[in-house]
Amino acid sequence: MTRRPSLLVVLLTLAAFAWRVQGLARQSLWRDEVDAIYFATRHLPETLRMFLSPGQNGPLYFLALRPWFGLVGSSEFALRYPSALAGTLGVILVWQVGRKLLPLHLPDTLVGPAEHARRAAQTHAQARGAQDRAALLGALFFAFNPYQLWYSQEGKMYALITTLVLLATWWWLEGIARGGW
Repeated sequence: MTRRPSLLVVLLTLAAFAWRVQGLARQSLWRDEVDAIYFATRHLPETLRMFLSPGQNGPLYFLALRPWFGLVGSSEFALRYPSALAGTLGVILVWQVGRKLLPLHLPDTLVGPAEHARRAAQTHAQARGAQDRAALLGALFFAFNPYQLWYSQEGKMYALITTLVLLATWWWLEGIARGGW
């Protein structure tokens, strides 16, 4: 990877973070967010019973919020900030998954005369550049997607779920590429 795509990804990630964090506490809490705070801060046995009750939405998320609220409190900003972080991390993961999924067409062989090897290396660099640009475009679309912004500013588990799916996909593709466990 060249220095330019990685610098662009860093700048894009910082812009996505700024866009997600601005105005996090502007709106008051809505009902589901109040429920999230209530479920995360009530007595632990009550929250754990949610695992046994049908129709409960996100008990693991509420358990994850407990230590966070213990550190920073349970304000609008505190509730929504983990979603903003997850949505921002999603930008990087879309770029990584895109780089893994987009085909990199290489010549059949890299051995042979010096000229053939030089052309093959040049073709590889051009293909890698096209692959990086396409992955960067996907990350750009993800970073500024209105729905991703919405979920990244909401005190629910949706941005986290998206990011965890992207992380699992990236690890799965890494496992395929590397082999073994």
